[in-house]
Amino acid sequence: MDTQVYLTAYGLNSLDQGIIVLTIDNHGVYSKKCIAVNGKSNMVIKTKDGLICSVQEPEGNYLLFYTIDGTLQEKIKTEHFYSFGTLSNGYLLLASFDDGLDSSYHLTTHQWTSNVHHRSDITTKGRSHFIKRIGNKIITVDNAYQQIYVYEDETLKHFEVIDFEMGLNLRLLSFDEGRNRMFLNTELTNELLVLSIDKWQEIDRIKINKSKSCFSGGNAIDTEHHLVCVSMRCENMIYVFDYDKNMLLVEKMPTKRMPRDLIVIGESLYVTCTDDNCVEVFSLRSFKKINEIEVMQPVTFSM
Repeated sequence: MDTQVYLTAYGLNSLDQGIIVLTIDNHGVYSKKCIAVNGKSNMVIKTKDGLICSVQEPEGNYLLFYTIDGTLQEKIKTEHFYSFGTLSNGYLLLASFDDGLDSSYHLTTHQWTSNVHHRSDITTKGRSHFIKRIGNKIITVDNAYQQIYVYEDETLKHFEVIDFEMGLNLRLLSFDEGRNRMFLNTELTNELLVLSIDKWQEIDRIKINKSKSCFSGGNAIDTEHHLVCVSMRCENMIYVFDYDKNMLLVEKMPTKRMPRDLIVIGESLYVTCTDDNCVEVFSLRSFKKINEIEVMQPVTFSM
């Protein structure tokens, strides 16, 4: 059965600027399709029968709604440019890194239900970097103020804030609800924080790399085999930990330059290597590279 992978790319010399659709068969043979956009896009969401993309065009910011084959159905002008998003109970939940806020859009009524600015008590903007339903809460991460926002529901009306020490640069969360574990990597200290989902307590903290010239990028989880993978930019390496064995480091996999985002599909790990214009594919059984696909300036996988 073919595997389809969706991601965004900045493109290079008018190539691959937009949503990239990769179709890969069991032998690693692939085809590539680009749904072109007129600007910068960091976010694509695959829905049941379509795609949603946030784009920063020369004349403003937009949400673009496509059919699954790439036909544009609707274009909505937005005040903010969103870099992360997810679907939850009929809502489109969005995080703006540039403006430091979280937004909620109801897909049936086509109404914006909430905009929550991080740290609204001060003038400096936060950087909202992640939004997702985890358990019975909506979770967002602030990269500037080192905070996790915990919302009660999709309306984003009521929330609590969990503070971490400054200087970490919190990045992204992956999670295993069955094991009551979340994994949060830090960009500047190159650590992997292990948190409980139910009480938000820090259970463990792993030092991935001591170098101050490397920066943690993305992380992804293989819940079936209890593996969490973290990319290290500048070192160009993927670290693989087994969280069923006290966060044992089981493998280090070298990558092309600037491994930015990760996603686990089946028994494979896909990695966007932005500076070397490719998506690399690794087996999570042999920990060997099994494919490399040319994509100009790939950024993030579908959310």
